[in-house]
Amino acid sequence: MATFHFRKWSSTPVITNNLKLITKLQNFDSYSAKKSVLGYIINLTDSALNDTYNLKIYYRTMENGAWSFAGEINSLSTSYGTRSFKKMFTIPIKNVTNFQLQIKGRTKGTVAINDITILYRKIRDITESNL
Repeated sequence: MATFHFRKWSSTPVITNNLKLITKLQNFDSYSAKKSVLGYIINLTDSALNDTYNLKIYYRTMENGAWSFAGEINSLSTSYGTRSFKKMFTIPIKNVTNFQLQIKGRTKGTVAINDITILYRKIRDITESNL
């Protein structure tokens, strides 16, 4: 017999030193097509000046592969609201069929990750053509 646990959502802000969010493994609608991952965009919202966060972003290209460091996002002490953090890789991650992001870090206050976008392009097949 299965055991179910119900929990009530609390909107009370908390401090956590061990936030860990992992996206699903993306194949971008085509498992076999090779892609170049150009970067990512993370949109988040903090609602007060004393809301803080320090987030480290990692990526991997295989389900059980090792995580590689991709960047870091830190709170601004001078303002709050919705922000968009765009990170373009200096050298695109080429010839991948899958891609996954992991966000780890520390938050204090009301910090919400609204959207995560992965920027990529499909690599064209090179075929010969006789004219």
